[in-house]
Amino acid sequence: MIIDSFLFDFKVQNNHNRFFLRFYRTYSTKPPIYSELEKKHGYVPDLVNISLAPPTHVEVKVIIEETNFSFPCRLVLKESVGELKNKLAKKIDLQPSQISLLLYDVAAKRHYGKQDFNIPPTRPIYSYNVHDGDEIYIRKKSSFFFFF
Repeated sequence: MIIDSFLFDFKVQNNHNRFFLRFYRTYSTKPPIYSELEKKHGYVPDLVNISLAPPTHVEVKVIIEETNFSFPCRLVLKESVGELKNKLAKKIDLQPSQISLLLYDVAAKRHYGKQDFNIPPTRPIYSYNVHDGDEIYIRKKSSFFFFF
């Protein structure tokens, strides 16, 4: 096809038509050729759906160390570690002061191991850089006392 002395091949013309359909899809008044191109190409999906918003939730695996019992848990990243500790303590019928939490980053397991997830309890969960698939270990604190 020759338009204004430029030679367009079939691929370029199809790409332009598809771009045209994507561009005018959200407009309330569409050009007259829009319906004709829509019949020819059908519904043309967006090229990429990009969300630049930070994640608000993550799916982690919670493991009780003593029994190796595990269950999935969805964490709200804006919550504090103390709030998470209270929720998990209720699920396993212990007091929050009787448990400690350890974060295990599955992606960096060779380098860091388990990270203490308790101090300070007011620190938000997102500051620990928790991702989907990470593991949280619940360790029961030992109840022995030192006498001097």
